[in-house]
Amino acid sequence: MEITYQVIPKLWLCTSSTTSGECGCTVPTLTLSTLSVAPASSSSSTFPMATYNVSQIAKRRPAHGSETTSRSTTMSVSTGLSIPVSTTTYMGAFTDTYPPSRGRFSDEYRNFLQPVIGFLVSKRSPLLVNIYTYFGYKNGDVSLEFALFKPSNNEFNDPNNQLHHQNLFDANLDSVYAALEKSGGGSLEVVVSESGWPTQGGPGASVGNAEAYINNLIQHVKSGSPRRPGKAIETYIFAMFDENEKPNDETERYFGLLSKAIINTASIFIVQN
Repeated sequence: MEITYQVIPKLWLCTSSTTSGECGCTVPTLTLSTLSVAPASSSSSTFPMATYNVSQIAKRRPAHGSETTSRSTTMSVSTGLSIPVSTTTYMGAFTDTYPPSRGRFSDEYRNFLQPVIGFLVSKRSPLLVNIYTYFGYKNGDVSLEFALFKPSNNEFNDPNNQLHHQNLFDANLDSVYAALEKSGGGSLEVVVSESGWPTQGGPGASVGNAEAYINNLIQHVKSGSPRRPGKAIETYIFAMFDENEKPNDETERYFGLLSKAIINTASIFIVQN
């Protein structure tokens, strides 16, 4: 007997609990369109798992502004597959991110993350990074259009490599790549473990802007970033539902897609390849 699990590569929807603070994402074990797993015998009632909850990969932070990281390992399951397990961080761990080529790990995080990067390189596992362009807009760093993947006056060429950046997402991601290259992690893949837009609670937080951001994100990650063009960026959308009991900034509670009138966006998302 063969059990076949159909998964959608490259873009995944984060389903978040409203109370526990743990992410409930289902993450594919392999970046393949189909994963087939054969149990040991046809009579067995226990089948190997083909997906893992992202909370097994990295603990979510209580709010977007402060995250915890954990040492990476590699898990093996009964099927004989080797499951890479990584750790997540956020843009607050980086500094000198403009222009992106100057990006590096801040002194506060570098000593802690340096051995983690070395470990990930040795295991060929990716680094997970949460990127929220909304907060760059909210803090007044960029225009709304630049944060939403729309044409804007914030577009720029990096003077150190002449790469053209048309949106804040690319600028953030390329600064992560630059930081990794400076830390011996230039070979690492980067997975965007969370990205989304709030539907209420702050300036620019609306259903319309959330829909625009998610739809533009879905299309954009197919083609890579200026520093690493031509290869899709594995990206996880945050989140499926609002988190009504989440503390701190009010916008933190309103990143849910299915809580608002943007269910059509989720439908578009589900059929993406």
